[in-house]
Amino acid sequence: MMYLATAVNEGDKELAPKLVSFFTHSKPYHSELVFSDGTAVVVSPSFMGWKQREYDYYKWMLLPLVMINEEQEQEIREVAEKLLGDDPKYDYLGACCGWIRNWMQDPNKWYCSELCRALLRPYIPRVLDDDKWITPDRLLRILATYMKIDNRDQLSVLKSQL
Repeated sequence: MMYLATAVNEGDKELAPKLVSFFTHSKPYHSELVFSDGTAVVVSPSFMGWKQREYDYYKWMLLPLVMINEEQEQEIREVAEKLLGDDPKYDYLGACCGWIRNWMQDPNKWYCSELCRALLRPYIPRVLDDDKWITPDRLLRILATYMKIDNRDQLSVLKSQL
């Protein structure tokens, strides 16, 4: 099963989470898709690519993407590899100022929640089918609402069952 992992509490005093939280006006500051083998597609200023990672309860919320089957998961992985390409570039302006410049989107640059939405959009089109600026907080809320999960306690229960 795939998951949307959303970082909600900064574990240390890194500058990037503080800046993203400031510009997006939300506590969640990072999103990534985790595949059933535990590999995550990660798009951040310091790293873009595939990574195995531990997800601790304090920092992360994991939303199970039950609507994605194994075949779709494989398709998403293949599309992610193509979109990131050989020399992926981080979209700094899109991540922090997307509410201003969404119409100027560079198709060769990505920020975390933007890539997650692009990868999930073909499978959940009616909820992700807009071109508004997508923040980690907005992406989590849209998918949780779609799955009829309305609070963090329900996400915690789901996470404890992993």
